Amino acid sequence: MYKILILIVCVGIVACNQSNNKQTSNKTWVYNANNNNPIVDDQCQPILFQYQELLKALKNKDTSYMKLVANNAIQLTDSLSLIKLPVDTITQKIWSDGLGNINAELSGMVLDNELPGWEELKMSINMSGLQILNLLGQIGYKERTIYIFNTNSSDLEDGYFWFGLQKNSKNPFNAEKSENTSAMAILQEDIK
Repeated sequence: MYKILILIVCVGIVACNQSNNKQTSNKTWVYNANNNNPIVDDQCQPILFQYQELLKALKNKDTSYMKLVANNAIQLTDSLSLIKLPVDTITQKIWSDGLGNINAELSGMVLDNELPGWEELKMSINMSGLQILNLLGQIGYKERTIYIFNTNSSDLEDGYFWFGLQKNSKNPFNAEKSENTSAMAILQEDIK
């Protein structure tokens, strides 16, 4: 009986002493270069433009323009999701699902007649940007380099993320500070 007890204790000690050195990533995007298709890349251009306009409205704290741009982006994602692209069915599903996720985030922003508080708007734009990054990564977008930015926030553990087409950007989530921020990552370098 003591031999079994000693064996169980030894196995328990060995199991507890083993460290798990696997590093996990909490990124919501991963670049999959194998899925790249120039036709899909072309369809992404209007989405990128609408997102940049949302960031401009956020930086200027212009809620009426933000609501207008969000409504335009919702209509755009609805229309783009209906287009049957000349790609395989998996890429078409990734495309349609990604646009649906973006649409859902934007719809949450404008569902009510009145916009929610400022912090909720910032969160909606943050989540919309993450959904767009996720879609761009999954489809292997490579027409233009996508620079990813991050800023600390007392509201969010990971801070706010946004992306742009240039290496430096002003933080749209904190309009009071007009400092340039350097990109923390490039989408096309986070290869799966």
